[in-house]
Amino acid sequence: MLKPPPPATVPQWTAVPAIVVQAMCVKFHTEGMGGAVNVVTSTEPLITRESLLGLAEEGQQESKQDPAQLAASIASGAPKLPVIVEAQGDTCEFHPVASAKDVRGDEMMLQLSPPLVNPFEHQFAGLFARLSLGGENPQWYWVPLAKTKEGRWLAGTPLSIAVPH
Repeated sequence: MLKPPPPATVPQWTAVPAIVVQAMCVKFHTEGMGGAVNVVTSTEPLITRESLLGLAEEGQQESKQDPAQLAASIASGAPKLPVIVEAQGDTCEFHPVASAKDVRGDEMMLQLSPPLVNPFEHQFAGLFARLSLGGENPQWYWVPLAKTKEGRWLAGTPLSIAVPH
């Protein structure tokens, strides 16, 4: 009889590594998106009732817990972390910005949450990414994270999720 996989752990990062932003670059490239994107250089409070509902719906999962209480519980233990933004060569034009307030209404903006264990599928960790036009009309993503046997963290292909407004 197979044992279920052990629960994931939250990465103990001092900063969100560049591999996460690189994974978003690859996703944007495959979606045919180009142009400049401002990346907020610290994690944002994206762990909300709505983002968890979107994640649950994507995985066809349900929680016995109230989504608002679950989001509050996860968010309260999530540290605010710096986000490492590195040049992506010719593929993505990312510009670091200190705050979402520094982005004009006609500019693309990428925000990332702190990492968390998926509350619906405990063997997976990841983080939320939110791409918007100046904070409006957001497209949400779940960026899966995996730890190698050597202890390095990798970012998987970001998954588009429908987050209710």
